Amino acid sequence: MLGVIAVMIGGIWIFIAPAGENAEQQRLAQELSIVVGNVRAAGAAQSSLSGTADQMTNQMILAGAIPSTMVRTGATCTNASTRCADGPWGPNGGAGAGAVTNAGSFAVCAWNTAANACAAAGVKSQFFGVEIRGMKTGSCVRAVTQNTSAEGPSGLIAVFINNTNVGSSLPVTVANAQANCQAPATVDLVYRARAAAF
Repeated sequence: MLGVIAVMIGGIWIFIAPAGENAEQQRLAQELSIVVGNVRAAGAAQSSLSGTADQMTNQMILAGAIPSTMVRTGATCTNASTRCADGPWGPNGGAGAGAVTNAGSFAVCAWNTAANACAAAGVKSQFFGVEIRGMKTGSCVRAVTQNTSAEGPSGLIAVFINNTNVGSSLPVTVANAQANCQAPATVDLVYRARAAAF
């Protein structure tokens, strides 16, 4: 009897797990589109963007550029502002407890193209990064391949997975993503601060 129940539960899980991941991937695509557009709008009056991941994420939360459904505040955020943002997989990015600090699993920063990293405080840039932290391997592969294609937000110039530049040729291939998406994975999607004029 217990064996039959276990098989039934296992069968149900086989159908539920992919549906949950599909919903999280769809939510990430929506959040990226909203955040990229809102960061550009918030920075439109400025000649450049500046701010570390903690600083700029806080600025974008206060400006309403990051949807309130992604925002976490209070003692569970270790940022100086006690405000942080999380992607669809929650505070630990889905890779398990302790995969990321309580700084949030989703961040925005000015991007230092010389260092290929989030800029230090005070460094100005014409580019910004959206960082998704602590992802499971499969989630990382799907997120990178889906959101670096024509389906993702425009103005993408580079993609980094675990600090490795994999975006020299966009979209990132499944093989390239699989080779670099070791969990807990951190993905940086780097965009132009201003959409290209045609």
